[in-house]
Amino acid sequence: MPRLGPRILFLACCCLCPFDGSAQSRGPKVIERVVVMGYRRLSERDIRAHIRMRPGQLFTYELGRRDLDRILATGLFDTKQTRVFGESGVRGGVEVVFEVVEMPLISKVTFKGLSPSEEIEIVERLRANGIDLVKDAVYQPRKVQSAQRLIKELLNSHGWREVQVTGAFESSAQFVSIEFTISRSK
Repeated sequence: MPRLGPRILFLACCCLCPFDGSAQSRGPKVIERVVVMGYRRLSERDIRAHIRMRPGQLFTYELGRRDLDRILATGLFDTKQTRVFGESGVRGGVEVVFEVVEMPLISKVTFKGLSPSEEIEIVERLRANGIDLVKDAVYQPRKVQSAQRLIKELLNSHGWREVQVTGAFESSAQFVSIEFTISRSK
């Protein structure tokens, strides 16, 4: 189910509340400027490639929502913290601000409870399924969940029973280390 938090904030900021309190401000607003802030590793140009709205266009909630969805669909940004909002422009229009929070990079991935050959097989299977949980890859929670399922399925196919795969994480703003703990009943 899609997360609505940033969209609701965007709707409240840009569509329901007039920016300067005047009756005039309730009509369509012209986009004066589109601002991107909060990026660290990616360039502003890379992020702007996903933004279709341009200065001079009439602002609509739909434009903002689509651009935010495009940015979030890359998987490079935190879906809970990345947002878009509007501010009053100097000429009576609107300045649209995309505040992005990049996902951290993976610093290391470890496996507990596996033999070295089982670990190699799992890493190869993960890569074959497009789940690259390797050093310096962008951390994506969905990929970690997919990895947990795949590990369990693989070990079940090798005769392991009642397999439990848990992930533990140590993170900072820029890096995350992932540790998979694998256990089974004998």
